[in-house]
Amino acid sequence: MTSQFAPAPPILASALLDSSFEIKNGHYIHGQRRIVENGSWDLTKDIEEGVSLTPEKSVLSCGKIIGISGLQSAALEGGDDIRTWVNEFSQYILITLLRKNPTPQKFPRAYVIQFFDTRPLSPQALFSSLQERLPDCSSEDIESILASIQTRRVYDFEELVEAVSQASDMLFEVQQWQNRPENQKQGNSSAPILLLIEGMDQSLEETIRISNPVAGRARLIPLLRTLTVLSRTCASFLCVIIVNSIPLLSIPLTSSAQDQTPNDTYSGQGPHHQPNRQPQQQQQYSPGLSANSIFSQAPRRVDGLSKTPPFSAHVSILAQALDQGCDVHLLVSQVQGNMIIEVGKNRLGNEVGRWCEL
Repeated sequence: MTSQFAPAPPILASALLDSSFEIKNGHYIHGQRRIVENGSWDLTKDIEEGVSLTPEKSVLSCGKIIGISGLQSAALEGGDDIRTWVNEFSQYILITLLRKNPTPQKFPRAYVIQFFDTRPLSPQALFSSLQERLPDCSSEDIESILASIQTRRVYDFEELVEAVSQASDMLFEVQQWQNRPENQKQGNSSAPILLLIEGMDQSLEETIRISNPVAGRARLIPLLRTLTVLSRTCASFLCVIIVNSIPLLSIPLTSSAQDQTPNDTYSGQGPHHQPNRQPQQQQQYSPGLSANSIFSQAPRRVDGLSKTPPFSAHVSILAQALDQGCDVHLLVSQVQGNMIIEVGKNRLGNEVGRWCEL
């Protein structure tokens, strides 16, 4: 019988130490952990908090580029397309930002750039969602809140780059306005701003079709660098979120993996006090990606060949480039019929593997 185990990823020896201990003057001392052990796996509070000015409150914090991707299982039918849930999650983040910061301000609260082939996300489409989250607000107040969204739909990659450039000019203007002493005294810089980009990967499909995946990646990298500079320059108030329209491959758990005991699966991430509600977990290593799902089976290699269903060439190259351009990568997947949000990558923190059901 072929073994279903896969080599463990390399880790530092220090990572095996209890993170509640710190080194001081050559001795270990017990320190206060940012996240308590009980419930440290749960991402619910971060998602409910939404975009935050500080990383202590939410993984969706300012000063970062956050990627959102769907994990599409080959076993799912077309009607169960994970992209619907990805769209729902990105809309949830936007609505949460508006709900927590309803006061009108001089500049837009959110800049939304969408490729034309993605689902429309106009202020009109958001009215009912915001009304449901703010039942005490009148229609006039909700319309006033929605007026703080600036949206633009683009039809190719060049227009998307142009839209990002225009948003950058506006955001630099916001930064200069907030840095004025009179505005700092009035606390006008106490609310985050969101730059939401949907369908960046999809906008490069034409380039790939008429040329090759490498050409598409070559056009993508400068834009990702621009967004990185923008997120760092405006780190005090800006959160950049890139929503990928092309799903990544998810390797479904086999029945043998589901029958494993807790000691055989990836431990330390899920809740120990709710074994009946916890989906089975096992680490996945996607080809070319550093964002890994704990809810998928690790691919096996036999005679040097992967048993994982292969990525198409353009998806693999674009997915790798987009993943490298993100500080945090959130993965949306279907686990036992539930919508799961998990941290697949975080180069600035230790939240990898945390998850919740939305």
